[in-house]
Amino acid sequence: MRRLAGLLLLIVLVVAGSIPALAAFTDTAHPYMLWTKDEAAAIRKQIDTEPWAKTQYERMGTIPGQSKVYMNLFKYAVMGDQAAAKIEKDYLMSFAGTNPASYEGKLDQDARHLDNYLSALRYDTLYELLTPAERKRVEDTFRVYISYQLNDDKRIYGKFDWLPNMQWPRPMAAYLMAIALKDQDLITKSFNDRCGWKWYLDEYISDGYFYNEEFGKQYSMIGAMLLYCRGMERLGMDDMGYGYTGKGGATMRHYLESIIMLGYPQLDMGTTRPAYPRLAMGDAKGGGGAKGDGGLSGVFIQHNNINGYYTNGTGGNVLFTWSNMNGRDHTNRVVERMAIPLWFEIAAKKWPDGGFDYFLAQMRSPAEDKYYPTLYFGLEPVDPAAVKAPAAPSWVSPTRGVAMLRADESANYWAGAAPAVGVRFATQYVHQVNDAFSISGFYAFNRPLYINRQHSPNYANTDPGWSSSARSHSTVMVDGQEPNTIGVVPVRSDFQAPVKFIAARAKGVYDDVDQTRALFLTKDYLLDFFRLGSPYARNYQWAVQPLGHAYPDNANDFASTTNLIGTYFDLANEKSCVTNNNWAITTVQSSAGADPATAPYGKSFFENRIGVRVNMLGEPGTIVTTAMAPVGKQIRDRFNYGADEPGGVTVLAQRSAMNTTFSALHEPFKTTGKVSTFTKIAETADALLVKVTGIDINDRAMVSFGDNAGKETTIGGENEYYSFTDHAY
Repeated sequence: MRRLAGLLLLIVLVVAGSIPALAAFTDTAHPYMLWTKDEAAAIRKQIDTEPWAKTQYERMGTIPGQSKVYMNLFKYAVMGDQAAAKIEKDYLMSFAGTNPASYEGKLDQDARHLDNYLSALRYDTLYELLTPAERKRVEDTFRVYISYQLNDDKRIYGKFDWLPNMQWPRPMAAYLMAIALKDQDLITKSFNDRCGWKWYLDEYISDGYFYNEEFGKQYSMIGAMLLYCRGMERLGMDDMGYGYTGKGGATMRHYLESIIMLGYPQLDMGTTRPAYPRLAMGDAKGGGGAKGDGGLSGVFIQHNNINGYYTNGTGGNVLFTWSNMNGRDHTNRVVERMAIPLWFEIAAKKWPDGGFDYFLAQMRSPAEDKYYPTLYFGLEPVDPAAVKAPAAPSWVSPTRGVAMLRADESANYWAGAAPAVGVRFATQYVHQVNDAFSISGFYAFNRPLYINRQHSPNYANTDPGWSSSARSHSTVMVDGQEPNTIGVVPVRSDFQAPVKFIAARAKGVYDDVDQTRALFLTKDYLLDFFRLGSPYARNYQWAVQPLGHAYPDNANDFASTTNLIGTYFDLANEKSCVTNNNWAITTVQSSAGADPATAPYGKSFFENRIGVRVNMLGEPGTIVTTAMAPVGKQIRDRFNYGADEPGGVTVLAQRSAMNTTFSALHEPFKTTGKVSTFTKIAETADALLVKVTGIDINDRAMVSFGDNAGKETTIGGENEYYSFTDHAY
């Protein structure tokens, strides 16, 4: 037996955050925000001398999701196209003389969507085309916008008081204007503004890495943040941009790396270009993918870092995104924002050791042998045979209230079949749903097994009774109530080669309930111990949300019931049994909700027999229920579902008691599993010891609960006795 120390692993926090000394300002010649003259000349040389670059330039204007503004600026700066320059100059001069105060109340959410960051890029790139009088008009306007932001005391900026994806565009545009002006005083004031760079890295980002809305909204401002850093670097003020480290360890690089940290292994769609999903949570947990993908987007897929390609050739990542919520300019035009391929192109050039090029290589189309970059940032083609995937360590972010456990933490993780688990605790986040203490995602064999399903294709709050509820998550409800958000909770973790362990304890997620969820992830299975106690009898409802069809071992004991109709669980095709014994249910994905005849997924996707087997140790009076999860009409209409398993299944175990422990083993399998027995050797008020056996498996796992955690404990039975501290495997 291996003793594991049970040490709390936290993301490394760097003691920093002090205001940097006044930077060594450099009066760099325009342009410098998108390209310097030397960089533009180097790109032009690529186009003139390298066939791939010439071909790429010829197709850049036709790439889906291309920005006309960026393309026009590129044509002028790199190719000398005066007609393209005139289009952008005319638009820039239409901005001159405007005033943000005049937009108050006229745009959504009190003008916070007003975004003219592109004017800063136009001014910088077209500087030599502007007459002195035109420059002054634009510069005077910039100063009005900057002053408006720096003197704006009407808005509250806090981790839970604002929406950076919508409220940061206008301030960030002002900061980019200060950079375009090369006004060191205004740049420094912008850096120290109430929602400026220093505040965002010092106070907003959690544990040095993480965004505080649901992660699906993080995309909005990353491009602007990278432009801010590029401008600061070229002005000799890098210690207030890329080089700034927030007091919690946040940097621009870490913030971008958080997207990779949230990633699950590749999602096999039966094609040569798989998707790479990421942890999804919050009121925009649904979606991802595109209409017409055969039904998988609305339920099966949530959010991706890489979208992959379907058998019909559709798919892939767009270069830019447009969204009303993310900004409109002075003409009420929706403003484009850079998307993940461009972030990673900048990052691969800036940090060649970061593994960003590995993910770019996976974004190549099925017809491409390499990833051919956009030319915007001077990157060379990325050969998938030459890149190295980054390692994939497990991690805990207690302040953000989320963790990722990975059975394989090596570079093989990304393309491998080893299981990975996303975990939620109980801290608040903006646009949250009732997901406290949930398994937020369980992936293995390049397939999602559990996800936080959503009834609506848009936002969970359009269906609060299901999608926003703990009912649609893999967690425990008490007395049919929704969980409370209580803040940062104590977390124990220990990540060793054979097992990844984590345990979180909280009092107050439910009134008068002390609860601990402890997880052991191995390459073969996930052990899941959810202990709850209360001074009086409660009704505890443990649930997981597998995708697929459910097959109980004791199927003959299940009968159609209506116990949940009209209650907090209101599911279809309900079947239940009452048992005091251990029980097991196997769920198998036969189509993952798609119609094989119409879905653009490869044949192998439907032929693989992938699923998860749930084993639970028995306790008296347990009611076990299976039921089909709902799928809303909007999703059915939008995603063209076939009749098979459109919403997956809910597996529910209910007990009425003062104290109980839901002891489960979740075994992912492809064709067949390996575990043959899961039994309890001993349980006390303070600890639990279990045995798992099977093909090449003869394991023991033990864990302490409550105030006994961290103290030496002795437990045993069946001629086996162990002394351990905190936990052991």
